[in-house]
Amino acid sequence: MANWNDLFGGSFNSITASAMQVISSGSSGDLVTITPPAGQKVKLNWLLVAVGTTEAGITITRGGTDWITSKTLSSTSTSLADEFYIGNGIISAIAQTGGCIPPVTFKTNEVVVIKKDTGSITNNLHYNYEFGD
Repeated sequence: MANWNDLFGGSFNSITASAMQVISSGSSGDLVTITPPAGQKVKLNWLLVAVGTTEAGITITRGGTDWITSKTLSSTSTSLADEFYIGNGIISAIAQTGGCIPPVTFKTNEVVVIKKDTGSITNNLHYNYEFGD
């Protein structure tokens, strides 16, 4: 397996942070595109739905390449292979086996896109990120 720092952005020094953002139910396609300022990285701290709900068919791309493909976004850690959320918790095989993924720092200048594969989302999605170097 590749070194974690080869896959992602390694160390991170926060410069600016967003408040918790909401992607409203009914949205479709590319739900949000997070583009860092030139020479900076994106750190995705949170991505989840409200407790007790899930949202199937969520894909996250980094630098134009799928990182998480057509998984179910949840709000709590789960043992189901297709469910994940990003937040504070223990890493679970980079979302490929289900559960909580800790905050993720992407590579310098890497654009992050959160999208719904088909149709529209039926629940609000909540996310938070930072820019830094």
